[in-house]
Amino acid sequence: MSKSKNENVLSFLESSLPLLLRSRLLMPGILLAVGTLGILTNQQPLGNWEWVYYDSLYKAKARIEQPTTSSEIAHLSIEKDIVTAEEHSSQTFYNALIDAVRLCDQLGASTIGIDVFLGSEIKELNTSFHNSLKELSKRSGFNIVLAGYIARSPADQSKIHRRSLPTLESEFNSGLINISPETDGIYRQYNYTQPLSEFLLPSLALQCYAKHRNLKIEPIDGELVLFRLSNDFSTLERLESFDDSPRPLGIFPMIASFNLEELRNASESEKNILAGRMVIISFREDGADLGTTPLGVSQPLVNLHLNAVNDLLSGNRIELATKLSNIMAIGFIVFSFTLIIPLAERYSYVSVIWLGIVNLCFAMVFFVVEIYLQNTFLIALSSTLVLVNFCKNLLKETFVRKRLDDTLGAYFSPKVYQDILQRPGALEPRETKLTLLLSDLRNFTQICESIDSKIVFRNVSSLFEIQSEACLTKRGNLENLVGDQFLAYWGEPNPIDTPADHAYAALNEILLAIDQYDKNWDKSFRGLFGIGFALNSGVGLVGNKGTTGRMNYGLLGDIVNTTARLESLTKFYSVDTLVTSSFLKEMSSPPPYRLIDRVTLRGQSNPVEIFEIKTVRNHDGFELRAKHYERCLAHFQKGELDEARSGLEVSCLQGDGPSKALKRKL
Repeated sequence: MSKSKNENVLSFLESSLPLLLRSRLLMPGILLAVGTLGILTNQQPLGNWEWVYYDSLYKAKARIEQPTTSSEIAHLSIEKDIVTAEEHSSQTFYNALIDAVRLCDQLGASTIGIDVFLGSEIKELNTSFHNSLKELSKRSGFNIVLAGYIARSPADQSKIHRRSLPTLESEFNSGLINISPETDGIYRQYNYTQPLSEFLLPSLALQCYAKHRNLKIEPIDGELVLFRLSNDFSTLERLESFDDSPRPLGIFPMIASFNLEELRNASESEKNILAGRMVIISFREDGADLGTTPLGVSQPLVNLHLNAVNDLLSGNRIELATKLSNIMAIGFIVFSFTLIIPLAERYSYVSVIWLGIVNLCFAMVFFVVEIYLQNTFLIALSSTLVLVNFCKNLLKETFVRKRLDDTLGAYFSPKVYQDILQRPGALEPRETKLTLLLSDLRNFTQICESIDSKIVFRNVSSLFEIQSEACLTKRGNLENLVGDQFLAYWGEPNPIDTPADHAYAALNEILLAIDQYDKNWDKSFRGLFGIGFALNSGVGLVGNKGTTGRMNYGLLGDIVNTTARLESLTKFYSVDTLVTSSFLKEMSSPPPYRLIDRVTLRGQSNPVEIFEIKTVRNHDGFELRAKHYERCLAHFQKGELDEARSGLEVSCLQGDGPSKALKRKL
């Protein structure tokens, strides 16, 4: 019994599991749930910040609260006009820097950080500057932190730590430049630490903060840890650790900023303006140390260092989402996109709407969950998916079009085929002027009865190929091929000038090709082969015909019936081609022709004149035959039978098909 139950359970799983796996909602639903859980379980406090939510597509400001700005930090900018193009410009620069440090010391600054400068290679200038800076530091006891950077050694190309003022000795602390742009050139993140080989080095901001608060930096287990002495000065108390994880940049606080001239003026009126403060000194020159940030282009990059120091001094903490959260967000993007693929393939704008929704979702995650996803990358991924989908649809349409061209294109004339693709289901029959070329294989019933069907099929296909190529070359369109009958037409869906001329040219090309191909017909087929042509012009209907489930683009109207019955008379008169008077009128310059007869076609009440036209096949002596035949036909129509009978005896009319038909009437 239990075995039977187990078998039933297994059978149920085997039948239902493939259905679940095929469900379009299963995997996206799971990824959405896991992604949401990953984001919600990695919350970080946002703090009091005014944030700019940005990505590679647009910027949208969302004010939360005024950011906390520390009063302990100030910025001093040495402008470009301090340094001139004189011979001793480096000395002028060093003097300006020493002057700035001295002013900061006089106004009570406790820590001075010096941003990147390009120092001189003149040994005397460097020594003098070094001694002046060292003397100021020892006399006043303030902390000096110099900017450094990581470069490659010219000798072995290994990474080394360099100070921007390389001649200064190690007693001056240094911090690394901690800002680098993202792939699109925009500065959005910073690091408190920078890796060098297996070590982590402090950034300029972290080193300035540590010296300002009299903290000690020690590397422990792949992190930099801040310590301070305990109250009894006996032990070190661990405060905070930093790894190499990036942190997002927000709106930069309005930190007090001075230039050198303003600081000189302040030294006379406000003696304690920098008391207890940390001062970051930067050198500003047009085009130098500027970059694009979330705030705009050409922003002073020293503001990024100020922003990082301010975070530490004021306790602002904005954390990037963990790698797990970002991976889950990527999963959410990819698999939620699979949900809209059917719609996106049908409606291109759906992808754009989806992109906007994803963007909005990231904004909501930031505001509600207080976590910053690396949305620059995520939005780039979303944009890539949209672009890939557009490209896929384009390729799919190209392949589908190619397949249609290779399959359906073989069943329609090129212009008709293009018209059907451009206006599917809207090709209502419309009345228009047409010119028709219709051919019919003679003795077809006898051919089918006496010759193997494969031979018939092969030879008839070759005949259709000859006629199709000639008519299409002359800008004609093909009606459906039925049995042994071939029908081409001019006038729709691509109207042309002198369609009758094009039809006549196609007829001659067909006759030439048939004669040249004669040796390729199978012997059994060649012995019974014969073909007749009819050319006619008039008004007919062109468009879709049939039912809603099975449509056929083609011709309707009396013109088709008239042309078919005209062609059937070619056998009676033993000629290759018959044309109507309306066809001759449509020609710009009709070739020689002769009136064959005036007949009443089946289904019609009024007689019509039918003509034989000069072609590449009957051109020898055509004008002479036409002259004598028309004279005999005129005698016959007047009742002058003896004159008609004697006229038909001339040598040029011997073996002439229409003449034989006329004799039978006498």
